[in-house]
Amino acid sequence: MDLIRGYNDSETESDENEHDQFLRTFHVAVGGNELENSLTIHQLLKEIDLVSYKRDIKKKYITPKEDDNVERFSFKINRNNHEIVATRNRYSDMFILTEEGKEKQRLIKAGLDKDSVAVYWTIYCPGKGTCKRVCGGIGTCDEGCISQRKRHDRHNCQVSVTAKIMLSDETKWNVCIRGSHTDSGSEWSEPTGNRKILERVKDNIMVSRSYGLKPFEVFRRQIKDLKEPDMETEFKDTRTNPTDKRVVDFIKNTENRHSFSSGQWTAVHHLAVNELRNSGQLLLYQKGNAEEAAMDDIDRGYVLAVSNQSALLSARKNQAVLGIDGKHGLQEDGAALMTAITQHKDGFGCPTSFTIMSRENSDNIFNALRAIKENVPCPDDECDHPFRYFELPNNQGYRRVTQCSRVQEYKPLVMIDKFEASANACQRLELTYVLCWFHLVKAVMEKLTHESVSLHDSYLIILGFKIVARAVSEERACERWQMFLQVIDLLFKDDKQIRLKKYFIEEWWCPKWRYAWLDITRRPLACNGSRTMTTNNCDENLNLKVANCVGGKRKKVSILVFELTGFEKAKSGNEAAVGQKKKASLLDTHAAKTICHK
Repeated sequence: MDLIRGYNDSETESDENEHDQFLRTFHVAVGGNELENSLTIHQLLKEIDLVSYKRDIKKKYITPKEDDNVERFSFKINRNNHEIVATRNRYSDMFILTEEGKEKQRLIKAGLDKDSVAVYWTIYCPGKGTCKRVCGGIGTCDEGCISQRKRHDRHNCQVSVTAKIMLSDETKWNVCIRGSHTDSGSEWSEPTGNRKILERVKDNIMVSRSYGLKPFEVFRRQIKDLKEPDMETEFKDTRTNPTDKRVVDFIKNTENRHSFSSGQWTAVHHLAVNELRNSGQLLLYQKGNAEEAAMDDIDRGYVLAVSNQSALLSARKNQAVLGIDGKHGLQEDGAALMTAITQHKDGFGCPTSFTIMSRENSDNIFNALRAIKENVPCPDDECDHPFRYFELPNNQGYRRVTQCSRVQEYKPLVMIDKFEASANACQRLELTYVLCWFHLVKAVMEKLTHESVSLHDSYLIILGFKIVARAVSEERACERWQMFLQVIDLLFKDDKQIRLKKYFIEEWWCPKWRYAWLDITRRPLACNGSRTMTTNNCDENLNLKVANCVGGKRKKVSILVFELTGFEKAKSGNEAAVGQKKKASLLDTHAAKTICHK
């Protein structure tokens, strides 16, 4: 029977007796939290933790869309005696049509072809409450039950959810809820104890963790907006407001399960690190220690920073601004690639270093920036710029230090996105940071769009924001800021005015970010005739080149190291392979531009 039939926007049955058999259908948008929220508040499902079954996708027509803002942990499964790497299905997943899928959709909309299911996903109740089982037991199986139950055979409960995406509209889930927990007229009791943390809450926890916060600090961040009288009521919902112990345990368990110990980093350690050290391209190698991190609540992970002498010399010559930017989705374990780049006087970007880190947090970004600072050589052309390697405590890796780097300390402006972890790392190194104007305008426009501000008024606000930024002194900037707030008062009234003023004051005029976008921070460089970047476009372009080198797909760490440094031994994974360079690396090809454009 086609579950798509009978779809409507209202409930088809009365809520007076939720235990009756029913067929309930509705539509929700694909992506975001719409599907999870709809299932969480549904009368039949709101007290249970649903279990996800397989999701069938017609990959010929549609494929999952990568989301760089979500850290997708991978795991290994055995399928047909072959070990493969898989990722978990998420409620927030989005999909895009292939070229063949777009053509199929065009035919369907033109009435020349029949509609068909592109994605089919089954979710069900695990039967942990007083659900009636197939064998007749309530909550538990009867003593005489001889069913050879499998995990997903729905023996424990008959409630199931099917979610479909049709080829005619890939932006909409068609949801159908079937079955009941018990027979009509029987009383049903929900499961007791803690409930599973919702997917969106888990994402928020791990985002806070990426800022470099310790587990308990993450919990404090989660409850900062809760008022004390409401806490007792809010904490009754353990899915949206987990206790401090559950937050701490979730972080540690997640990081222990996905501690980048799948053998990829081990291969890099054995096959590439020695060659990189011998060639001088290794700036920093730090091994992660999940057990130590869990005991001492420290925030450490794998960090591998590489560069070469040409790239470091270009950083000294173009030392005004250093742009850094993180790229996710290139590595199958979820590691981030942080590129650091300077801009030549002729306008092109010169890479300073590439850093692969298991987690893009404050500590790892701090270590990557410190590795650059300690290895940008002095400007003396007669100096040999000698360097040496120091072993990290407890045999956790190596750190390179160029001896002449302290003769004239390298202290550039660091251009970042509005990422708190990057700002914290710069502050610890006493480096001044500035914001990329592209990401700044993008963030402001997203807020204005969310508040339903017209395009005309949005342009006025962005223009006013830029006029404030162009102030020649802090006093003049403060005067213009007050005028900017008056413009908001004139354009908007009531709640929208209050929300926008609060947003701009708290998000942009706070001490942490104010000087990062005001031009008074860049003005000293401009007065000295130095070239200053206003956007991180050079970083973005370099990230695209790296993505093109690896084919735009998730790769092993060793493959990524090979593309960045050119060592065949890292790519082959064979200890007997020759450790000589087999190709020109990204570092070689781009850093060499500086030599050609003196």
